[in-house]
Parts: sequence; C-alpha cells; structure tokens
Amino acid sequence: MDVYSVGLYLIFLSISLAAIYISYKLARTYRCKFLDYYLYSLIFHYVYGFINFIGKLLVSQISSGFGDSYLLSTLIISVFSFPAIISSLYMMIYWVREILEKRVSRTFKTAYWLVQALILVFFFIGTKIFVDTKDLQWAKLVLGPLEIVFVSIFILVIAHLILNARGLANKRKRKLAKNLGFLNIIGSAVFFAALYIPLPFYKSNFIFYSFNTFIYFSMALIPLLYLKWFLGRYYTELDLHPVKADGMSRFFSEYKITEREQSIIQLIIKGKTNEEIGDELFISTKTVKNNISSIYRKARVKNRVQMTNLIRDF
Repeated sequence: MDVYSVGLYLIFLSISLAAIYISYKLARTYRCKFLDYYLYSLIFHYVYGFINFIGKLLVSQISSGFGDSYLLSTLIISVFSFPAIISSLYMMIYWVREILEKRVSRTFKTAYWLVQALILVFFFIGTKIFVDTKDLQWAKLVLGPLEIVFVSIFILVIAHLILNARGLANKRKRKLAKNLGFLNIIGSAVFFAALYIPLPFYKSNFIFYSFNTFIYFSMALIPLLYLKWFLGRYYTELDLHPVKADGMSRFFSEYKITEREQSIIQLIIKGKTNEEIGDELFISTKTVKNNISSIYRKARVKNRVQMTNLIRDF
C-alpha cells in the first residue's frame, strides 16, 4: 500500500480505538450489561471495517483483469469478514434486548446461528462456482442475497428498539432507546447513500473505498457520543440496575450514614436533583449539597455514579 493508504489506515485505526476506548470506559463506569454488549458490538463492527478496507485495496490493485474489482474484492473479503459482521449483529441484538429489559431466548439464539450457518454454506458454494467459472454473475447471485440478509437484520433490530421503547416505564430510558435507534438509522442511511449513489468525486476505486470506509468507521461515533452524554446527565434517572433495599441498609450501616443522609441517598437513587431533594425534604439546596459532600467523604466516592455502584456492590 502507498503512503495515502497508510495514512488512511492510521486515521481509521484512531477512530476505531477512540470509539472502543469510550465504550470501554462507559462499560467500566456504569457497569450495565447492555454497555458490555455495546462494546463487543463495536469491536466486531470495526474488525469488519478493517478487513473490508484492507481487502478491497489489495484486491483492487490485482483484479483489473476481471473488469469489476469492487464486486470481486467484496466477494473475496467476505470470506474473512463474515464472522465479524454476524458477531457484531448478534451483540447488537443483545444490547438492544437488554436496554428494552428483555432477554434473548434460547430458541432465538439457535435459530440465528442456524440461519447464519445456512447462509455461510450458500456463500461458499457460490464462491466456489465463481472461482471455477470466473463468471461475475455468480458473484452477484451470492452477494445480493447476502447483503439483503445483513441489512434486513440490522433494520429489524433497530425497528424493534424504536417500536418497543414505548413500552418502557422509565421515560428517560424510553428516550434513550428511541434516540439511539434513530441515530443508528441516520448513520446507516448516510453510509448506504454514499455506497450506492455515484458521487462526482468518485474518480477511482481508491477514493470510493476510502470515502465509504471513512463513513463506515464514523457512523458509530454519533450514537456512542450521544450515549456518553446521556448517561453522564441522566444516569441516576435511568434505573438501569435498581438498588435493593437490603443492600442499601448494609451500605448505611457500613458507612455510618445519618437518617437525613439516608433520605437524600434514597432520593438520589430515584434520580432527583439537588433542588428537588431540597423541596421534598424542606431543606435548602445548600444543606443538600453539604450532606451529599459528607456522604461522598464517608463512602470515599466522587460522584453519584460511583456512589450508586458502591451501593450495588452491597
């Protein structure tokens, strides 16, 4: 690869590492199962992106004799990228179900992997026929259904997220689910538009591959940054993992929390602001802040998220 390819590779690597790092920090900070699945989905998402980018660049340089380097390269790299994309979609299904407070059934797991295995068999049969005949029509017959299946799964998962968000009792979580769904749809729409609409600056395969890969690597950033912002602002209101009463009692006893501080903690857990806590307990906002500072000092934590996670540990 030339210097431009190496430069782009470093840009894409930086984007992917930044996204994975942000997702990892969110998972470690908030300790929510759906954030773990979100992280795994992102990792497989970027593995798939790297395989595609490097594979298409390499194959496009040696495939001029076949007349359709894009189709050929897509076919060849699909052999290696297939596990990454189905794993990314699978993890995506998990985080969507988790945020909707549902579980992935054993029947669904079995059906999902069975369908993927059948697709894989179909794909390899089509690939072998193409290699033997060098007929690109066979590649189209293979890639067409394959892309349709993956896109359909993605659309169904996002639609499931948006449509079922209305059933969530927590209004903040309902808003988070809907907005994550819409942001993923917007990012995907931009990607597929860039992929299938012939733009005037597509002067070569290199520009085409590079621009589309940049969109692919960037499309996950907006939902992720929105998720980071939303959790930072509304975490205590999301009720992502309710604190049990017995655990809270042990926390109060362990750290010698006063009755007034206990009342404040219970309201913090419910997502109340300092002003709302003051109004409910008939005390000033300054008094609320002083009590919260005392709680943080006793528990050796720095913020509400750390305090909530500490109580959960009990």
